[in-house]
Amino acid sequence: MASIELQKTDLTLTEIGINAGLMPDEAVYDAISSAGEGVVGRARIIPFGAMAEIGYQVDETKRLRGFGTAICRQVSDLALANYPEVFAQVDTDNPASMRVLEKSGFFATDHLETSVIYKRFRS
Repeated sequence: MASIELQKTDLTLTEIGINAGLMPDEAVYDAISSAGEGVVGRARIIPFGAMAEIGYQVDETKRLRGFGTAICRQVSDLALANYPEVFAQVDTDNPASMRVLEKSGFFATDHLETSVIYKRFRS
């Protein structure tokens, strides 16, 4: 099990398994608060050839406290250690997630009918 410490929050991403999600080779992580709040969210990395898609979610009762940005930054850093490019797809009616991605170093590259593709590259 992989475990990484988040630098600006009291969170740890703990791998709960490869192929634990819906896609082949998908790595799924629980985001666990070390401040006694337990699991506050979940993240995933899905390989797509030379790049990877990341995803994240925050428990509804834990939103608006910085957990989304912390989870997104760490899962994208983890993915960028293995892939030169990481992307996320966000519904156009989810501006909060768009802000999380932008605060995490992503930028919008493609505007589709109902979603936006955000990318981040290894520096």
